[in-house]
Amino acid sequence: MKPEVYITAAGRWEKYNKRRTLMCHNCGKKLERLICKKCKSEIKIRQHILTDFLIGAYDLHLDRQTIVTNDKGYYSSYFPELNITTVE
Repeated sequence: MKPEVYITAAGRWEKYNKRRTLMCHNCGKKLERLICKKCKSEIKIRQHILTDFLIGAYDLHLDRQTIVTNDKGYYSSYFPELNITTVE
């Protein structure tokens, strides 16, 4: 892969980590915070891993810029430039 792919993936990964919220996999809507009933601490859940960002960045740098996924909300939020096709 070209270095630009890694740079793009790292930038989007950083943006994702700063947001760190639960997100609907279908529409991208942010979900409410999860709070522990015992200690009242916020529970943070990561829904994506770095490879998801490498896939998106790789597709972004291809000529066609198209991705097939079941996770339209995620890719439309972090890679809005992609043409997203979903499989139902």
